[in-house]
Amino acid sequence: MIRKFVTALILLPLAIVVVAFAVANRQSVVVSFDPFDQVHPAFARPVPLYALVLVLVIVGVILYLVETYIPLPAPIRVVIRVVVVVALCLWLLQVFIGDIPIGRVR
Repeated sequence: MIRKFVTALILLPLAIVVVAFAVANRQSVVVSFDPFDQVHPAFARPVPLYALVLVLVIVGVILYLVETYIPLPAPIRVVIRVVVVVALCLWLLQVFIGDIPIGRVR
């Protein structure tokens, strides 16, 4: 009984915040997967900001499940964490700031 109450106490405000975030951030941001040519990327697509955040949350949950339920040696887990965090940070910086030189310098 207490567990259900605490779960509802945490999830209900969280759901309200997620819905408010999705409603307030409907504008599109351009997502580009070409770090070498920012002016004319090979693939660029405008995506709503809430969808971008939702994708990042889903990727985080998948990584959590992989780390939790697939047995890997500790050094490999650390390498996976570092690579994923660095890749996501660079991708997010490029999406939101856009003028970060990633790749070759002109």
